[in-house]
Amino acid sequence: MTFSEFYSNKIIQILREQSAKRTNKIYVVLGQTDLIDKSDLLTNITDVETFHLNGNEELFNKPWFITMFTKLNFENSFHVLSYAQFSYLINYIDSSFFKDRVIIIQDNLRRLFPITRNEYLEESSDENIEARPEEIPIYQAEQIQIKDYFFYSVRTLNDDFTTINLFEEKTELSESDNSDFENIDISSDQTALDFFLNTCILENNLQKKAIVKIYPKQPINSSILKNVEKVNYVLNLFGGSLSLLKEEIIKENYQVNQSTKDLLLKFWGEKAEFRGLKVYRNPNVGNQVSEISQGLIVETIIKEYENSKRNERRRDLFLTAPTGAGKSLLFQLPAFYVSQSGDITIVISPLIALMKDQVNAIITDRNFDKVAYLNSELSLIDRERVIENCQSGEIDILYMSPELFMSYDIKHFIGERKLGLLVIDEAHLITTWGRDFRVDYWFLGNHVRKVRKYHNLRFPMVAVTATAIYGGANDMVFDSIDSLVMHNPHVFIGQVKRSDITFAVNNHDRFSANYESNKLAQTVDFIKK
Repeated sequence: MTFSEFYSNKIIQILREQSAKRTNKIYVVLGQTDLIDKSDLLTNITDVETFHLNGNEELFNKPWFITMFTKLNFENSFHVLSYAQFSYLINYIDSSFFKDRVIIIQDNLRRLFPITRNEYLEESSDENIEARPEEIPIYQAEQIQIKDYFFYSVRTLNDDFTTINLFEEKTELSESDNSDFENIDISSDQTALDFFLNTCILENNLQKKAIVKIYPKQPINSSILKNVEKVNYVLNLFGGSLSLLKEEIIKENYQVNQSTKDLLLKFWGEKAEFRGLKVYRNPNVGNQVSEISQGLIVETIIKEYENSKRNERRRDLFLTAPTGAGKSLLFQLPAFYVSQSGDITIVISPLIALMKDQVNAIITDRNFDKVAYLNSELSLIDRERVIENCQSGEIDILYMSPELFMSYDIKHFIGERKLGLLVIDEAHLITTWGRDFRVDYWFLGNHVRKVRKYHNLRFPMVAVTATAIYGGANDMVFDSIDSLVMHNPHVFIGQVKRSDITFAVNNHDRFSANYESNKLAQTVDFIKK
């Protein structure tokens, strides 16, 4: 049995069961109608010719409506419409007219449904403007392209019609760490599961096996987890499966490559060594801490950059580490590596003083002069000179504010060069708390998504911060990852505790008089001691 037969049989079974209870109902199929075998439904599908088509007002026009409305007023065992047909039907007449007759049969496995390349309308190349095309059908919320496939998401109806889900059976997922399996990161990519299932259907191959990545402490809608089990049930019927990814093990005794050590010595001096960085071994289950080498994170970023150059699947990286842990080295050293390959690194930094300090340190302490910053302190002439140098290859590391980064097309800064690495410094500003302080960080992730989409750029993104809560009601880590639209990121959660900070709390008898002067005197005495 093919998936089309399975899909069609489930819908026909629901239609027969429901029509046996009550006649002359209108069943609206919210799903992939081209998979349905229409031969058994010819007397019930109200308009067979347009049942499987995606169209707008040109197809579903007023003469079409009059014909449809007339047919629906004839008595029948049941009537069948597509969601597209029904959406335009109630566009011409008040939906309350059908309120008691309509039952929606919903394909609840997917939020995205495939369309052809010719039906795809969203072709704007302006990454700062993404308007809804005027010609897009009213039942489509948006159209998106993922790799070489095109999809639309459903625009839900305002009215509360009776709905029957097409899929309810579930199969729990077992654990696996098979690297040959495709990876589905529902934690940071809301379309990943839909895309995987759609490609299985479009390629008529439901024997695929994939690993689903879920962080136990991530605040995630329970309905999404249930949907994963429903997809797994369907795949199991055809020999495919979904598995849960086994927890990644922190590499405590990681051996850094000599080439990376040489890169460190070149820019940090002959006696430089990678420092240890304390991270939580598994923050999902406890607070045990492991010490890893800075070199592990540096080489992880470099590896993802090399994957992007080979057009292979690449991952982003999210890191939390306390102030003083050497976060700047973790992205600057890969930036120097990217420079040696002829590509450019952009660092998004929120504070002028911070970017100036880092750029000056790179020039004076690292002896690397192909670095610059763009901010409001520069004159227009100086700003244009920096941009020209970036485009010509004289600048390989460019610091700028999020506001400036989002104000122009990426080619305005780098010309025809390749963006090798994008760094988001102080990434906690992307969270709910940060939006009150630096609103532009809120829109940064969507802008990066458009840069990747419209310019077909495959750079890894690195987000670093010293301030982030992992999981729970006050989560900042997953909020940041989601807001930045990060791709299956490596996540390193540094230990919050600072060994070089102590708190001294002393209790004193309450002063009966001269409270302020006595408090000041005790403070002075404490400092002198």
